[in-house]
Amino acid sequence: MKRMWLNYLTKKDRKLINTRVVEENGLKLPSTFLGDACYACPSNREQNAISGGSFERHILSTHPSFESQELPPEHTIVIEADIRSTRSKQKNVTIDNVLRHRICTTCGDDNVKYGNKHVNPALCLYIGAYLICTVGNEFLQEKVPRGNGALCRLVSMKIKDNATSHTYKKYYGKKVATVCAKDTKWIECEHVMKTDNMVRLERENHNLREKILTTSEKNHAKD
Repeated sequence: MKRMWLNYLTKKDRKLINTRVVEENGLKLPSTFLGDACYACPSNREQNAISGGSFERHILSTHPSFESQELPPEHTIVIEADIRSTRSKQKNVTIDNVLRHRICTTCGDDNVKYGNKHVNPALCLYIGAYLICTVGNEFLQEKVPRGNGALCRLVSMKIKDNATSHTYKKYYGKKVATVCAKDTKWIECEHVMKTDNMVRLERENHNLREKILTTSEKNHAKD
């Protein structure tokens, strides 16, 4: 996919991209970001570190202390993998809770594999969180293209009725809802890429707000 995308770049495009190299041409990263910010990492390990730091800040600012009587908010959940032994004779045997907890809280997709694919043993999710699709590329030519690596945002999640693993655990000293993947029914995501219709509606909305503001200021000046 990356190779196909590079083939469409013109010499002018490549020259422009090369001017955006950090620490060259006077370009430096800001110490803080306002609003949404995206990042790129050379390895899964660095990506996991940034994602973990972002999730920690989210938990610390939105969740109750683990010692409190308050329940954790429903907008956040950690979906943990159903981890079993890799030994052929024990492949249907779940590992003990101590080892499972250690894997879920300290490992990411840089450390864990399912077959030949890297997987995350614990998906740390909250409504509005940005995610990356891991699907096929057969819909890349659709009106709203989507494929492996497409950016999306979490809208909602559904836990199975009477899920026995749905509980809460201690993360960063806070009370956080958790559930096993086998007790998760689905998660719903929205495509982040804006369609032409979305862009048009946003522009119309912006123009309408400007018009209302201008009219209000004129009326206020008359008074």
